[in-house]
Amino acid sequence: MYVCATASLPIAAAFLLSGISSGAVFVFLSAGPATNSVTMGVVSSMFGKKSFFLYLISISMISILFGYIFDTFFDKLELFDTTSEIENIGLLDTISTTVMFALIFYYIYKRIFR
Repeated sequence: MYVCATASLPIAAAFLLSGISSGAVFVFLSAGPATNSVTMGVVSSMFGKKSFFLYLISISMISILFGYIFDTFFDKLELFDTTSEIENIGLLDTISTTVMFALIFYYIYKRIFR
């Protein structure tokens, strides 16, 4: 499957939310973009077949090893908190929001009425 580094992040987030282990998602994130057809074609043509097979073996073995280590030591790690919490809005939040909107409107006004 062709997947670039940019497209692999939303896919990995969907994998995590659907219940796939964090180690498997790590393997997908590290090995997916490194083993797409364009990258493998460039490595094969520039460095030869021997380097290409060494590249594939090292990417796959190291990704699986680190995925296993990730699952072993960070088994209880929760990456996404899907519970909803009540947001506490304080005085600092209100003041900073007001200042931000004032600056935005000031610069819009300044640009329009020059």
